Amino acid sequence: QHARQVQQWWGELKPHESAVAGVLAARGVSDVTLATPLLVRAESRNAMAQVAGLSEWIESFGTTDLRAAPASLNASLNASLDASLRSMTTSADIDVRALALATLHLTRGTEPGTRRLLREALQRAAATPADDGALRRRWVVVLGGIGDAARESGNPSYAITAYRKALEVAPGDPALLLNLGLAFAAADDVGAAVSAYQRALSADPRQPMAQVNLGIALERRGDLGAASEAYRRAVALDPTGPLGYLNLGTSLLREGNAAEAIPFFERALARDPGLAVGHYQLALARLKQGDLAGAELSVRRSIALDTTNSDAVTLAGALREARAAR
Repeated sequence: QHARQVQQWWGELKPHESAVAGVLAARGVSDVTLATPLLVRAESRNAMAQVAGLSEWIESFGTTDLRAAPASLNASLNASLDASLRSMTTSADIDVRALALATLHLTRGTEPGTRRLLREALQRAAATPADDGALRRRWVVVLGGIGDAARESGNPSYAITAYRKALEVAPGDPALLLNLGLAFAAADDVGAAVSAYQRALSADPRQPMAQVNLGIALERRGDLGAASEAYRRAVALDPTGPLGYLNLGTSLLREGNAAEAIPFFERALARDPGLAVGHYQLALARLKQGDLAGAELSVRRSIALDTTNSDAVTLAGALREARAAR
């Protein structure tokens, strides 16, 4: 009815441009074989719609193994997708170009022909330094964003793949190396995580969070002394951040240095009173020092912030019983 009314008022409307129509038609389509020809439109001259389509495709289907499709459809779909992406790598629009290159890099970057195309694209861009920098930045943002999304959704192996590919475009990028370390840590590859954090810090030593995460990885590897040193460097780099103090205190407490740990917990909580784990660790340190009243106060604050910590609840109960028995 609304469509008829619009037609009565304005006459026959001009159909949407192909890429715009494709993006609209692909809404709710979860089958890669149906969505791909709708979203990847090399023939379009609407760069904004091409960017929207490519962004939707890489977010939804960037990990898809197209070889799993039926053989006849697979060959046709792969050939069409490859041709479209290759065509879009020469677009006049730098965002379209970067997205097409990143998509090829991510989905078929191990193929010799594709790697040659990617190298040639970078060589062409290098002839104009400003264009080279802009293209690389966009390319890296796409791959890094895919890595971030994969890591946050619990897929560290794919995140590692995306970050490594991004590092091929921006070798030595400290933020990418830090995120690569986080992905390795999530995949329980502690040695690789330590190496990535160290490379990130070699590229840019002024990264307090890289020091914190390096310390966490070193602790997991059993090297408490080196972990404490990493936390101390984090605190020196950013005296306003709570995590360096919290982790340094926790490391000292695990080494049996409760008295030395307490001031670091207090500094962490002075910077962020909402750190439930900080209040709990302070309670443990105070308990080790024989300060039952202080420990009970700290553990109550921890539970008030996080009722799900069963260890804190158990400790609070034990401290309550000890006070009642006195």
